[in-house]
Amino acid sequence: MNTIQVILMRWSSSDSMTLMFELSDDCIKLSDNKLNMLYKHFVNRYDDYAIQQDNGSYRRSDRPLDTYTLLQHLSGEITIGSYQISLDGKVKWICLDIDHHNDEQNETDVELDTLTIITKLEALGIDYICESSGSSVSKHIWIFMDNVNVSDAYSFGREIIGDIECEVYPKQKKLSDVKPYGNLVKLPFGKNKKNGNWSHIVTSSGDCIHKLKLDRYIPSVYKRKSKGVTKHSSTCLNIGCSNGVLPLTMRPCLKKV
Repeated sequence: MNTIQVILMRWSSSDSMTLMFELSDDCIKLSDNKLNMLYKHFVNRYDDYAIQQDNGSYRRSDRPLDTYTLLQHLSGEITIGSYQISLDGKVKWICLDIDHHNDEQNETDVELDTLTIITKLEALGIDYICESSGSSVSKHIWIFMDNVNVSDAYSFGREIIGDIECEVYPKQKKLSDVKPYGNLVKLPFGKNKKNGNWSHIVTSSGDCIHKLKLDRYIPSVYKRKSKGVTKHSSTCLNIGCSNGVLPLTMRPCLKKV
């Protein structure tokens, strides 16, 4: 465990405030203060961030993200969207955004889809945090891990949801010249500027969320010789069914049977 003292001095006419917190490397303790959780576990790119506008859209700030700005987010003064992919192409969480905008779908659909995904995660032994994101009908399910390649997280997130309709972050397999920042997700514990609602954690798999060891579900890179050429693959998912859960890679026709 590394201990980092993050000191923030806010001067007023009479006093100053110093914040210090301990950062954990292996798990997320829900008893930790919210600033700690955001800084250590939710933010993965500190050189820039986006600010939510009153209409719900986001505008890139073009400046570094510091602890004072995170406090502004926690106070509701501003609302921050954090870019998920680091400059070296790594991510440390997957976010499943369940938010049905169609008129035919309602809160019941969101709750049912959320329950379906959570049940699957618990059966697979994957820790998670489920957040009410502040929209009228919206849930964010966060899965945390040590920094992994964005392409592996991209594939794994889509295997998890199966046929359920939701947005999966990361939305791309790598950063590009066209999209050098990738996509962002609104940080938890903030106020939705569009409707004034606050986000909050509604449930989790426990008081201490252990980071997912993705190599349990994505086998080590294997080699297959074909016509003298060695091919590599690191995105073959192999989620077993020893606990009664169907493998997520099973062919659709077999799943129906």
